[in-house]
Amino acid sequence: FRELSHTLSNRSFLALFLATVFAAMAGGISGNLEIYMSTYFWELEPERILYIVMMQFLSALIGAALAPFLTRRFSKKRAALGLIGSAIILGPAPILLRLVGFFPGNESAWLLPILMGHGLIGVSLVVMIGVTTSSMMADIAEQNEIRTGRREEGLFFSATSFAAKVTSGLGTFLAGVILSLIAFPKDAAPGSVDPGIIFNLGVILGPALMILYVVAFGFVTRYDISRRGHQGHLEILSGGEG
Repeated sequence: FRELSHTLSNRSFLALFLATVFAAMAGGISGNLEIYMSTYFWELEPERILYIVMMQFLSALIGAALAPFLTRRFSKKRAALGLIGSAIILGPAPILLRLVGFFPGNESAWLLPILMGHGLIGVSLVVMIGVTTSSMMADIAEQNEIRTGRREEGLFFSATSFAAKVTSGLGTFLAGVILSLIAFPKDAAPGSVDPGIIFNLGVILGPALMILYVVAFGFVTRYDISRRGHQGHLEILSGGEG
């Protein structure tokens, strides 16, 4: 038990672990309310929603391809902070702009292309954040091996994966709480919901996502493995294996 607690008390691991928890919570809330936003907030027909979903599949490929480039160009920590910072700004941007009256109306021909582009960029950011933080977790395993003499990638990744899944479930619960708080009607037809309720949905969801990602950003700043430090870890491990 002492060895386990020593492993899990690694500062960089705790920082990344907690960042993953809050990012997963944001993802759980957003994922569960996405259909409500598409159907009632943006008033999109099912076939138009499909276009946005198709763009998200493409964005997964783009994100997976770009993440390695960013981590080579910058340090992993800087890349992660830049990506999360972008998600803070871009993620809730359409909702917040609509709330203050600086976004195309639901009748505008520009609405769907803008939402498709936003979905493409937004999911690409989420994928790149996931790839980058996974790579950061691998660096933690190497740091931990030097400190403890044990190679424990499985422990780090399984703990983070479990926490992300549990917290994503919490995000699902919070999405239900949000719908209850604003008294969103069940089985309502698009266009029939009180505009005040629709407005309240945006008022809660937009800032909530921003706050959760800001907290995740704050925890990533506590990650303390630099590129130079990682190279030093690899040299020590390589020398030990020799």
